[in-house]
Amino acid sequence: MILLKREMPDIRCVMIGQGPEYIKIKRLIQQYRLNNNVFLLGSLDSHEEVISCMKASKVFVLPSFKEGFGISALEANASGLPVITVDYELNAAKDLIVNGINGFVVKPSYHEVAQAILKALALRKKMARNCINIARKYDWDHIIKKLLRFYTYVVS
Repeated sequence: MILLKREMPDIRCVMIGQGPEYIKIKRLIQQYRLNNNVFLLGSLDSHEEVISCMKASKVFVLPSFKEGFGISALEANASGLPVITVDYELNAAKDLIVNGINGFVVKPSYHEVAQAILKALALRKKMARNCINIARKYDWDHIIKKLLRFYTYVVS
């Protein structure tokens, strides 16, 4: 965030959730005087609130080293947000991202993530349609139609 604040003093980051690093992040916000830039919302009451926050955002950053399927990345894409995530072996969300199309997969470094955020902010309007189209491939209606076609093919 410090790297981004140099480029964009008014940048804002909203963090949702209250994982094991919550207290550490809170201290870092104080230490680096980022109180006007980083906002910790903690756990939200409903999924609708999470989606609402996404829709009010410009990019979605998922710097997780260990991520299962990556449903939050798909939800962000479905909201038209480019996703920035890290290229790490146990991060399955990286497989949902096509570099420069619906987000960026970068090396796990502060500099790389910051640069990708700046790129995504600059390209977000152009990328929004791609994000939505890629997320549609994972919509249940789409998946069921493909599954039915497959079963029909197998049976016949």
